[in-house]
Amino acid sequence: MKNFYKILWIQGLIDFAISAYFIFVSWQLYHDTENALYVGLFVGLGFLPSFLSNLYFGVLVDQYNKKRLLLIALITMGMTLLIAFITVNK
Repeated sequence: MKNFYKILWIQGLIDFAISAYFIFVSWQLYHDTENALYVGLFVGLGFLPSFLSNLYFGVLVDQYNKKRLLLIALITMGMTLLIAFITVNK
C-alpha cells in the first residue's frame, strides 16, 4: 500500500505539471496572437490526440505490465520535455 501512495503522489504531481504547462502555453499563445479563436482551437485540438490514442492504449495497458508501461511513459515524457527544452533554448 505504501508504493500505491507513492505512485499516486507522483502521478498527481505529473498531472499538475502537465496542466500548468498547458495553461502557460495557452496564455503565451494569447499573449502572442491576442486572438481568442487561436487559443480555443489550440485547446480544442489539443484533446484530439489524447482522445484517439486512448482507444488504442487502453487495450495495450490491459495486455501488458502496468508498472513497466508507466515507467516507459514517464521516461518518454521526460525525454520529450528535455528535447523540447534543448531545442527552444538554442
